[in-house]
Amino acid sequence: MTRLVSGLLAALCLILAACTPPAADGPLPTAITDLDAAATAIVLTENAPPQPYRERISLPSFEDGLEFTEGWHYTVSAEFTGTYTGTSRSITSSTTAEVAYHQRTTSRRIELRAEGPLFTPGEPVVTEAVRLGQDIYVSSANTCRRADDPESASIVEAGIGQIIGGVREAVPTGVRGTINGEPVYRYAFLQDALLLSSIQPRDGGRVSLMSQELWFSADKGGLIRLYLTFDVDNVSLFGSQLPVTGQVIFRYDLFDLGQDPNISIPFGC
Repeated sequence: MTRLVSGLLAALCLILAACTPPAADGPLPTAITDLDAAATAIVLTENAPPQPYRERISLPSFEDGLEFTEGWHYTVSAEFTGTYTGTSRSITSSTTAEVAYHQRTTSRRIELRAEGPLFTPGEPVVTEAVRLGQDIYVSSANTCRRADDPESASIVEAGIGQIIGGVREAVPTGVRGTINGEPVYRYAFLQDALLLSSIQPRDGGRVSLMSQELWFSADKGGLIRLYLTFDVDNVSLFGSQLPVTGQVIFRYDLFDLGQDPNISIPFGC
């Protein structure tokens, strides 16, 4: 298991021990099937992104590139609706992370909310982790502590890379727009190019990408919006012991690029 995945699982384990995501704008289109042909056609149009993003982008973690921007915050969520595999027992679970970053001070904050039986047997729970310089603070279950252990460090680094993952290659589709105040270009990819962190098929399991929407800022060199929908059959979700079958929806939106998110010590620390 990679360090990125370990970070999210550590945060969820902390929650077990112890924000509303934006709505999708209607049905999302499926991936194009001939990426090379699409890339060749799009670079000849006036909507082609500038170099070095003109032909394709690669984001092994969807957070790649954001570390070079002065400040930002984003919301990323995962929602599952379905059943435990092989049963009629329905299950609904979700997790949402609010992540903020300030480059000059290297400060970072994550507030992770989890609810549903995949994550917690009771009421929704919230964990907050903050890094200010070399100091890390973790707040959960009405307690707050200053921490220097590797687990706490991995929690504060959690985010879209752990909840969703990344993509090896995506190509421009010839569509541009403005999202969350940023000029953006739309890209598309094949399912095989995805590097999923939180969905692991069991024996005979299946993961099918049903819709996608990826918008990238060439000016800032980072991902602005990502919406994905998967149908899954017999998979582990976020390391769940019991396999599940149903639908997984991921949503991510980045806001306030270049602004100081005013990260501070959690209340009570």
